[in-house]
Amino acid sequence: MEAIGLAIDPYPRKPDAELPADVNDDETVEEVAQEKVSPFAVLKNLKGGG
Repeated sequence: MEAIGLAIDPYPRKPDAELPADVNDDETVEEVAQEKVSPFAVLKNLKGGG
């Protein structure tokens, strides 16, 4: 059974599949990470900024 599971393609794709136009390749992982707000920053704001 393990051999069957390992033989299956984990990311099956249609041969002529394309990404949607709204996918932004220019944005890096670091840029996305900088845009996210830390959960601790949110807690600090709830506490009163101290």
